Amino acid sequence: MTNYLCTHPSFIGGMASGLDLGDTLTEFNWSISGEQADMIAVKSDWVAVGKDIFVAMAKVDATRKAK
Repeated sequence: MTNYLCTHPSFIGGMASGLDLGDTLTEFNWSISGEQADMIAVKSDWVAVGKDIFVAMAKVDATRKAK
């Protein structure tokens, strides 16, 4: 799972958000449209899946070579 559509505030940002009554400090990744945001998020999810598969294949290969 990726964090493309999530925000990760710092400690100071989290403390300041308690005083931010107008929610002006919260900033998310933005896209031209909802469809574009979905496309980017799905693409980044599949890239993460591909990396996980690559790591798993490398571990299996290393296990086979160790035998």
